[in-house]
Amino acid sequence: MTHRFSLDNDGTNFFAHTMTDDVEGSISNAIEMCPDQVTTYFLCPNGGGKFYFPTRIGQVDPTARRLAALHRQGKDPFGLFLAALRRAGKETFITYHMNDVQGAEDPNYPRTAEFKKEHPDFIVDPAAASGGLEGWMPHCLDYSRTEVRDYILATIDEMVGLYDIDGFQLDWMRFPRHLSGDPDEIWEKRNYLSDFTADVSQILQQKDPQIKLSARIPTSPVGCRYVGLDLEDWCDRQLLDFVVASPFLTTDFHMPIPELRQSMGEHPVPIYADIEFGHGTQIHCPESLHAAALSLIDASAAGLYIYNFPCWTEYLGAPPYHWLEALDSPTQRS
Repeated sequence: MTHRFSLDNDGTNFFAHTMTDDVEGSISNAIEMCPDQVTTYFLCPNGGGKFYFPTRIGQVDPTARRLAALHRQGKDPFGLFLAALRRAGKETFITYHMNDVQGAEDPNYPRTAEFKKEHPDFIVDPAAASGGLEGWMPHCLDYSRTEVRDYILATIDEMVGLYDIDGFQLDWMRFPRHLSGDPDEIWEKRNYLSDFTADVSQILQQKDPQIKLSARIPTSPVGCRYVGLDLEDWCDRQLLDFVVASPFLTTDFHMPIPELRQSMGEHPVPIYADIEFGHGTQIHCPESLHAAALSLIDASAAGLYIYNFPCWTEYLGAPPYHWLEALDSPTQRS
C-alpha cells in the first residue's frame, strides 16, 4: 500500500485571486509553502462549471481575469503548476469537480457552465430548481443523460491529452448529487456512474497505463448507495487505485472505514480519509486537526487528505502550512 499524505487545491484561490503576472514566481511560492511531508498534490481545473485551463470544449472562468489574459498570451498557468509540482517531486493529480453548483440559484452567475445554461432540463430536478427549493442540489447535472456524460468525458479527455500527470480524481463530493430520482431510483441507475468511471479509466489507460484513478466518495456504504456509487462493482472491474472517504463540507472524526472497505467486495482498494477546514460550526485549530488525524488513522485510513487547503486562508487569514507538518505521522506526536 502506497503511503500518501495529500493536499487538495480547488484552484479558485490561486487562479482567480492570488496569482500575479509573475506566474512562475506565484507557482513557485505556492509550492514552496507546501511542506515536504505532503507526498501528493491534487489540483482542481474547474469551479462552478467553468475552467482554469485553456479549454476548447468548455469555457474559462470569466472571474479569473488575469488567467484569461495570460491564455491570450499563450501561457497556461494550470499546466505550468502541474509541471512544477512534478519537478518538485510531488505525486501530481488533477481532481475534477463532478458537479460544482455554487451560485446555481442565480441565473446570471458567471461561473455556471454554458452547457448547463443551454440545457436547463439536463439537471437532476428541474422542478425543484425552478421553484427555488432545496438549495443548490437540484441544479446538479444528471449523469443518466447521455449528453451530460459525453460533455464531461470530452472535457476530461481534453485535459488528459494536454498534461502529463500521475493521477486523476473524480470528485463525486463536489457536489454529491449526480442522478435524478428518489434514492431507490438513484441506486437503480448506478450503472451510469459505474460505466462513466470505466470510460475515464479507459481514457487514462490510453494516455499512459501508469496514470492512477481515484474517486472522492462519501464516508459510508449508505452514503455511497444514496449517491449511486457502486464501490463493489468498481473494485471488481479494477477501475480505481484508491478512494478518498469524504464528509460533506465538514470533518468527520469517526468514519466507518472498515465497513466501507468491506462494501468493496473481494478486491478492496486503499481508503484515504478527508479532513476539511472545520468541524461543525468551528474552524480547525492545530489541536482539533491533530485529533482528527489520530482518530482517522486509528480507524484504519491508509493516510490523510487535506481538502481545499489554500482556501483555509479565507477563514484563518493566512494558510497555516506549518500545521500540516505534524500530521504525516500523527501517532508519533500523540
